[in-house]
Amino acid sequence: MVTTLTQAFLETGGIDTRGVGFYDRKGEITAYSYARIVAESLRVAGALRALGVRPGDRIGIVLPTSIDFLLAFFGTMLAGGIPFALPTIRLGRLADYHERTARMMRVVGGTLVLTDDRHDRLLGPSISAAAPLLGHHSVLSLLSASPGPIAPACPPPETPAMIQFSSGTTVDPKPVVLTHRNLVANVQAIIDAFPEPHAELSTVSWLPLYHDMGLIGALFATLLARLQLTLLKTEDFILRPILWLRALSEQGGRISPAPTSALEICLRRIGEDDLAGIDLRHWRFALIGSERVHAPTLARFAKRFSGVGFRQEAFMPVYGLAEATLAVTFPPPERGMKTLRIDPEALAQRGEVIPHPEGREIVATGMPIADNEIEIRGEDGAVLGEDRLGRIFVRGTSVMREYFGNDTATAEAIHEGWLDTGDLGFLHEGELYPYDRAKDILILFGRNHDPSAIEAAIREDLALEAAAFARFDEALGREILEIAVEAAPKGCTPSLAEGVREAVIRKTGLQPGAIHLLALGMLPRTSSGKVRRSTLKRELERGAITPRYSWRKGET
Repeated sequence: MVTTLTQAFLETGGIDTRGVGFYDRKGEITAYSYARIVAESLRVAGALRALGVRPGDRIGIVLPTSIDFLLAFFGTMLAGGIPFALPTIRLGRLADYHERTARMMRVVGGTLVLTDDRHDRLLGPSISAAAPLLGHHSVLSLLSASPGPIAPACPPPETPAMIQFSSGTTVDPKPVVLTHRNLVANVQAIIDAFPEPHAELSTVSWLPLYHDMGLIGALFATLLARLQLTLLKTEDFILRPILWLRALSEQGGRISPAPTSALEICLRRIGEDDLAGIDLRHWRFALIGSERVHAPTLARFAKRFSGVGFRQEAFMPVYGLAEATLAVTFPPPERGMKTLRIDPEALAQRGEVIPHPEGREIVATGMPIADNEIEIRGEDGAVLGEDRLGRIFVRGTSVMREYFGNDTATAEAIHEGWLDTGDLGFLHEGELYPYDRAKDILILFGRNHDPSAIEAAIREDLALEAAAFARFDEALGREILEIAVEAAPKGCTPSLAEGVREAVIRKTGLQPGAIHLLALGMLPRTSSGKVRRSTLKRELERGAITPRYSWRKGET
């Protein structure tokens, strides 16, 4: 029985008929068998040992989705190091990127950074600020200088296997220490959630490998199940979203995960002409997670792409977080989306879940995966029954050991083995319905409001990305609703601000106190694409973000 990720990886070394294929913008595949990936990773491990990497050293990886990423990650693991993957450079907000990257490297005491030639040239400010002991090297240079393969490290299951920075935080991501036991337990539970025979399954993913859903949910799960995996670069999907569907069609992908926002991108940017030759009948399991699952978006996606074979039964809305390795709850396969409409008044005033035919639609994410338990607790810590809104707590083998070097944060998150997820949700008929991040809830006029519902209203009416937050107004002596919206330069006008205000009032009944129109790409986001609302609020207050136009209630 496999007990470590290292063991699982090495056991694929004899497989030369399956592996990982990289799908490029031209639709061409560059394939690597598992046998080749293992052999090359052992050479990288040899080079790392020769550089002076010791067991337990933390090694940063800043690489796009590529064979280099796989060799860097598994080579580090085979050398006895602890890999941690960091986001790659994106255009815009470079100063913020370098500051955050250097901070993440420093907080875990990164010894070395592995990258490629392109990122090596761009990472200068991050490397200088972090000053890793062994500097920075490209994977290509390691392969060229490698003395050859080595005897791999064979750690016990309780040894830290990797550090995964939490993606859910809206301020600074925390370094989550995951052991081999954590990873194997969670990944095996994910595999077991799919029907047999597993050998017929294959995975297609464009999710970044520095994010838990891409790394653990796509790469590790496919690896442990010894299936075929097709990977696309995240930036290629963003540039041409049809590539994702094309890869699914051509490779016969059965499994493919994505956040709701990716479905929105497909709906907005894939035309009818793009769908020529696309066949999605093989796509049986569309795992939707990483961010709040938006029911209308899933319904529109299913309707739009039903003509090329997509079935709404393929949707599997899931819930998880980095602190629980990845997955916490899964719905039954091929059931499709299950929702519950609830009375917003009862929820806002008393935290009670009362079904209402015209109420807000919340998506079910299923029941706990194997060896996981969940509880819903009130603010006083008491366990709540079904149909009561509270904080989601998780217990099981997948729960992290600690936040690296932060005993205080660890003690705040884990209570007698139970992980406080920081998320709000409720149980209904045994299934979990996530509601929102507890810290992001807006309290206006003494009532709780969900910022994602406000943002969804703007997205649905105006097809614009937005972020909602509350700010205390000294003159009024209370919290007011503020909204920031990304728009093209020519669109940042008073008329657009008025359109945003009207959409929010019409859809939610809330009156915005201020609306800020920002340039495209200016909303701060986490590695998984979630808007960092508290960071946005802070940067607007200190002038780090300058709106192209701002409207405030009472101003003409």
